[in-house]
Amino acid sequence: MNKSTHIILYVVLFTSVIALYFLQFKTAENNSPKSKDSDSNPTIDSNNIRIGYVNSEDLFKNYEYAKELNTLLEKKSISAKSEIQGKYNAYQRMVQDYQKAEAIMGDREKMEKVQRIQLLEQEIYKVQQQLDSQFIEDNKKLQLQLTNKTNEYMQEIGNRLGYDYILMKDLMFYSDSTHDITSQIIDSLNKRYQSGK
Repeated sequence: MNKSTHIILYVVLFTSVIALYFLQFKTAENNSPKSKDSDSNPTIDSNNIRIGYVNSEDLFKNYEYAKELNTLLEKKSISAKSEIQGKYNAYQRMVQDYQKAEAIMGDREKMEKVQRIQLLEQEIYKVQQQLDSQFIEDNKKLQLQLTNKTNEYMQEIGNRLGYDYILMKDLMFYSDSTHDITSQIIDSLNKRYQSGK
């Protein structure tokens, strides 16, 4: 996955963690009995909180949906490169033909050939720009789909497995490996994805 995918996922997950954090405080505050002597600061019973973390690099290497999207992007990239290469090959042939015949061409014919070569150069540049722009747009759409689907599945999986929080390892300074649930999440995501096809 590229850097922008990780950033999007980090933002989504970080926002989710903050929202859950505040909801936990709000729930603790609403459920606690209010007395005149009690402090208004909410408390969290840390014994009842289940937290796990996921290694995002491993997740996206082994998550079938992510692999499918990467394969789709690679095919689009190869197709775009092939189209550009075809036009570039035609351009090279035209330049070579011009160079071979230049000595026997008249001025008018030279000028026409040079103009055709320049038009083909411009067309190659324009097509390259269009394909690059389309590839970037497709990449954004697919990454958004991946983020949305992964987030949707993670909500279901986290709830089913009984976790209060599932974090990305990349966002933590320290993590105890006993809380690493990456393989469990990958298996669950792949099963959920297969069942949703």
